[in-house]
Amino acid sequence: MGVAIIEAPAALSPSGNQIYFKVRTDNHAAADHRLIAIIHLETTPYSNTFVTLPEMNLDTDNDGYADVEVSRVIHRRMSVETPLISTIEATRINLLTLRYKVLFIEYWGSQSARQESNPSTAIHARINNHTSIKEIASRYLSDFPNKIDTYIGSVHYLRCLFYTPDTYTATLKAYYSDETSVDHTIASLIIESPYEVYTIPTGLCHRNLALANKTLTHYTVTIKNGSGNIIFPPKTYIVHLQEKKCIIYANRLGGLDTFFIEREKNTLKVERENYLKPLQAGFSITDCDTLTQTTSYTDSYDIGSGYITRQLQELYKELLISDTVFLVHNNNFLAVNIEKGSFNLYSDDDDIHFLDFKITLGFSTDFINSKNILTSYSSDYENNYE
Repeated sequence: MGVAIIEAPAALSPSGNQIYFKVRTDNHAAADHRLIAIIHLETTPYSNTFVTLPEMNLDTDNDGYADVEVSRVIHRRMSVETPLISTIEATRINLLTLRYKVLFIEYWGSQSARQESNPSTAIHARINNHTSIKEIASRYLSDFPNKIDTYIGSVHYLRCLFYTPDTYTATLKAYYSDETSVDHTIASLIIESPYEVYTIPTGLCHRNLALANKTLTHYTVTIKNGSGNIIFPPKTYIVHLQEKKCIIYANRLGGLDTFFIEREKNTLKVERENYLKPLQAGFSITDCDTLTQTTSYTDSYDIGSGYITRQLQELYKELLISDTVFLVHNNNFLAVNIEKGSFNLYSDDDDIHFLDFKITLGFSTDFINSKNILTSYSSDYENNYE
């Protein structure tokens, strides 16, 4: 007799969806009956050391059933990690997943009963309820297609959710205009626990694929398990021999996708106030001079995508809901905000699409890997990359 768990979340659940428990109590009819739930969160991945959150009081119905939804509590304690831009090695992401369990205790009179759920894992993601998490894990945590346009010096990351422990190898095959190719091993991973997430840098900012007297046309990244089986669809990057500035943002799956800037325009909005300078004794008010002080300013940039496909336009919409948006600037990630109401989508009669929006800069403390060199973002626009 006591409290029993009737429904519990799957072993791996997206924290952006509902994470739901349903329990039943046998002593709910007692006058002094009380039912509580206590969430336990793991402090370090697979350490089996859990921190206890404050208890939550639950109300039972007439049949002794109660439920609790814990996704918001868990989702707030995870975040999208961005690797240092100088990192070329595959990096384990610890804050994108979180193991948790819930303890249910009922009290009546001088007695009590308890039931604890098995440890489960949540991933910082928002997915369609009709899409299983195992289906998501069978591909990269990216919304982009398996063929991507890219540019010289660009930044790309492949974020991988490894569902089962194994040894994995990431290889890159570079293709050149003379129909030759070169193979590279870019990551060797030993996954010891289920549901580990890794980020693999795959952009030309990180991969030096240039060869003398050869023109790089495209390259493909493939990941295989210890048995030599391909576990994610190969990702192919079509190389365009020009440079474009880009924005890195976290998509709804917790992956990192890249937006390339085709057009930008700087706007500086300044607010000033005029003050009368104080006068010394013996001067009249007509001798007073004015002092102009800048009270605030907003440095914003109008960003355009250029012509893109309908599919790419749909993917870029996730910029609006992203928890993490960074402008790639001087080997740093500079936090930016998309201004409210500035995101516009367009299409022409030939079903060709484009979008534009306005960004404002974050504070200087939002620099990552700044090496104490805080240069102006505006200076980046003085360079001619064409």
